[in-house]
This record gives sequence, C-alpha cells and structure tokens, in this order.
Amino acid sequence: MPSFAWHMHQGFTHTVLLGLSISMTFFYIIKIQYKQNLINYLFLGLSIGIGMLSKYSYFVFLILISLTVVLNKETRYKFFTNNFYLSLLTILVITLPHYYWLFDNWELIYSQAKERIIGGNNLYFFPLYFEFFKSSIGFLSPLIFVLLFKFNSIFLNHKGEKPSIEKFLDKFFLLLLILSFLVFIFFDFKEVKVRWLHPVLMLFPFWIFLKFEKNYGSTTPIFIKIFTLSAVIFSILILSIRVAQLTIAPKFGYYSRINVPIISAFESLPKEVIDEVGIIKSEDYFLGPHIVSFFSDKSVKIYNKSFNKKALKDKKNCLVMWDNDGYDDTVTKNMNNYDGKITKMVYDFEYTLFYRIEDIETCK
Repeated sequence: MPSFAWHMHQGFTHTVLLGLSISMTFFYIIKIQYKQNLINYLFLGLSIGIGMLSKYSYFVFLILISLTVVLNKETRYKFFTNNFYLSLLTILVITLPHYYWLFDNWELIYSQAKERIIGGNNLYFFPLYFEFFKSSIGFLSPLIFVLLFKFNSIFLNHKGEKPSIEKFLDKFFLLLLILSFLVFIFFDFKEVKVRWLHPVLMLFPFWIFLKFEKNYGSTTPIFIKIFTLSAVIFSILILSIRVAQLTIAPKFGYYSRINVPIISAFESLPKEVIDEVGIIKSEDYFLGPHIVSFFSDKSVKIYNKSFNKKALKDKKNCLVMWDNDGYDDTVTKNMNNYDGKITKMVYDFEYTLFYRIEDIETCK
C-alpha cells in the first residue's frame, strides 16, 4: 500500500508513531474482550497516550473506536469495568504536560486548523466526499482492486457466524461512513490528502483479510498468492529505489525531496564566513533543523527558539540564512538584501541558499 510502502520512507515522522498507537489501541481493546486484567488496561492507556502525543488526527480514530465500543453491546459490558480507571490515569500522566502547554498555546493549533477547515453549512459536500472517496482508493490501492473481483464472496456470501472482531470492525467502518457524511455536510475542507487517512483506514486491510480467512479457511486462492508475490517484489523494488535516491542519484544530478542539496550548499559556504559567526539564524522550519544538525558547533536560532546556546562564542557576527524552496516567505522579503548565495541544480529547479551577515546583537 503506497502510504506505507512508499511514503513511510520519505515524509513520515510522527505518522509512524501514530500508526503504532492505532495498532496498539485496537489490539488492547480487542484483548480486553478476552481478559479484563490490569495489565491490559495499563497498556491501553499507554497506547492512547502515545496516540494523543503523536498527531492530533489520532482523535479522529479515538472518537470512531470509542463510539464503536459504546454502541457494540458485546464490547461495552466487558470494557467499562473498574479497571478502566487505570487506563484513564495512565493517559492523564502521559499527556498532562503537553496538554497543559497546549492550554496556554491553543491559538497555535487553532490557527493551523482553521486554514484547512471552514465551518458552516456546506451545501456542496458531494464533490468533497468524492475527493475523500478518491483519496481512499489511493490509500488502499492495490488491495482495493483485488476486492472488486471478489466483492460478492467477501461481503455478501456469509459462511457461518461472524467472528466478534469482524462484527466490531463492521460497525467501525459503518460509523466512518455515517460520520464522514455528517462532517462533510457541516464542514468544508480545503482538501483531503491520501496521507491524512491513517486514522480511519489503517485497520481496513486487517478487516478485509478477516473476511478472506472466514470464506476460504486454510486454502489460499490464487489471486491472493499473486497479490502476495507482487507485494514482495514491489517491496524490494521500493527499498532499492530509496537507497539509490540517497546514494547514486545525487552523483548524476538527480535529487529527491529527501536529499534536496541543502547539505551540499552548506558545504559550499565560504569558510571565512562560518569561522566569524557566533549565531546562525533562520525563519524556515524546514531549513532550520538542517542547520542545527550540520552546524553542531554553532548556536542556532529558528524564529525565537534557540538551540545549542552553550556554543555561543565571543564572535561579533550573525549569519542569517534562507532558501527558495517555498517553505517560508523570507525570500520575497529579502530578495535584494543578501551578502551571498549558493546555487545548486535539482532537476530543472535552481535551488538557492541565501545568506546575510548581521551584527550578533540583532540575532540574540
């Protein structure tokens, strides 16, 4: 699946933690159905705590899975016992520091959220729901295309009693359809990206293979064997491409998002400039971490946050840096106000690192 096989190697950081927490949360919710001991509730609280610290989109999954538990009679009575208070306590201990900070800085999250979601009565939600459907196909491919050939046997031809886990996931995805309709009616999203769908679709493959297992038992149909072989081949191919992107490709002038030549631009900076600066400053959250990593012997300031203050030496200069990769608007504000620039070609794009020398007092 592209969101795991391809994107995980490139742009995901905290999404990996999100995936872990979703898997753990689901695992311990199911495990509690069989054994309501303290250790399972402890790990459930730990799983939810990790999720709440990974990405705020985890709350989408948490709402869906919680509603499924509450609305499912079989799970509800086994789940809400006195041991559940241990889960709540564990969640509180893990998340309290962050959410205490968030309480004082809520406008940071609100300002980002309102850029993506417009409140109000969205009368034209059908195009938006179609975009959600299209992104879901992208997230679930190529698995979704296998289901087209076996839809009848998987969803309509029931052999025997459904396992309780399958029933649970049936309700989970039914709730997803209902709630997504309601959300798209009352909120107008600017876009629905494939990489946003982990909280709602990560459990989908497990749900589908539960149905395969029930219908085919110990026998494995030929199309599943072909699918498995293809997955192995593509896994090896994807890993090979990723290794090539980092090692061989840049030598031939081919760069990808994961090795845009920021480091090689740093290496091309004049030595006399670097030797005379005590602080390196940037207002670019993408460029900034590269500066912190590469210039480990320098004090770095990204916006108003300082790193490695101990490295601040008795120097009189500050080096301000920005680039033209589109991650901030510093370029347009300082287009004609720089002391030097380093240029590297990335395909047909001319990557430029700009720098300016200022008095060190202006950067403190």
